[in-house]
Amino acid sequence: MTNDVRTGEEQLQSLDAEIDRARKKMAEGSPSHKVEAAGELTVLEKMHQDLADKLKAATKQHAENWTLAHEEIRKDIESLYESLDRWVMKYSKPGV
Repeated sequence: MTNDVRTGEEQLQSLDAEIDRARKKMAEGSPSHKVEAAGELTVLEKMHQDLADKLKAATKQHAENWTLAHEEIRKDIESLYESLDRWVMKYSKPGV
């Protein structure tokens, strides 16, 4: 396994932890926003699973063009981090 693969796996594990924290934070929110927050978080979780599947497929195929595959996955992971950060900011405001 290359360092690039481990890095992607480590990033996805870190995202897992962030999503768990987000889910706990959502549980503390007001009831009026929980449904909306849960729906948005479900979309982020699906994106996470898609990235994990993409990384697994690239690894299985020994990613002949691994540099390009890794760059694409890395950008997708960064985008998901940003989306999760926006979600946390949106649903962690007082009174939400």
